[in-house]
Amino acid sequence: MTWPSGQAEACKASYGGSNPPVTSPEAPLDVAQRVLFLFRPPPNGKPRHLSSDRLVLSSLPSSLVSATQLELSDGFSLSPLDWSDQDALVEHLQVREIAQNTLRIPYPYTSADAETWLEQRISHRQEQPTPVTFAVRNPDGRLIGVVGAEDHEVGTSHRANLGYWLAQPYWGRGLMTNAVQRYVRYAFGPLGLARLTAEVLPWNEASCRVLEKTGFRYEGRLRNHHEKNGVLVDALHYGLLREDVHPVAPER
Repeated sequence: MTWPSGQAEACKASYGGSNPPVTSPEAPLDVAQRVLFLFRPPPNGKPRHLSSDRLVLSSLPSSLVSATQLELSDGFSLSPLDWSDQDALVEHLQVREIAQNTLRIPYPYTSADAETWLEQRISHRQEQPTPVTFAVRNPDGRLIGVVGAEDHEVGTSHRANLGYWLAQPYWGRGLMTNAVQRYVRYAFGPLGLARLTAEVLPWNEASCRVLEKTGFRYEGRLRNHHEKNGVLVDALHYGLLREDVHPVAPER
């Protein structure tokens, strides 16, 4: 990492004059990272906030974003979303069943939908000290799904709500379970969360199985909790605490 002029010395000071280590995707942000961002001018005039010992930061160097790749089995991986993912989003989200089983994905799904969503996610990522939403990628690096806590503001809460979807050609292979398990370890590590929740539409049994295999507990049925296509629908509420899955079962 290249430390901006004038900030390197401040960061070195916190380590007794030595160079501060670069935070890996497996560890929470260290004090040097927080000092670096503290001295960095916030874009758009947005204020920074301090929650516990973590800053909700205004931007993240691209070197850190690109380094945040979480490995899955068989060459699959999780990594931050990018503008190059637009075509894959449009291709995979032409499956009506994905839209039926989720709340925010429209059908039919257009290039404009993908552009709007990517703009929101990339903009949000740039305001966080570490990514909160990831593309699920095949061994060739192409997006085949998404997993994450889209609107979570890092450092502002001990909990976040999880969402995910997977392209139809990859269903029934345990890949979504693998991705959610991997994200759980990331959420309870670098994101510093103590609780994850997830809401599933009652007819989406496959999603329930993914959560249950990961250790989520069914916590109740929320009646008429969401409006979908002009109809009020229930939601099945699941929750997971850090101590429930410490450690998470090994990936297979």
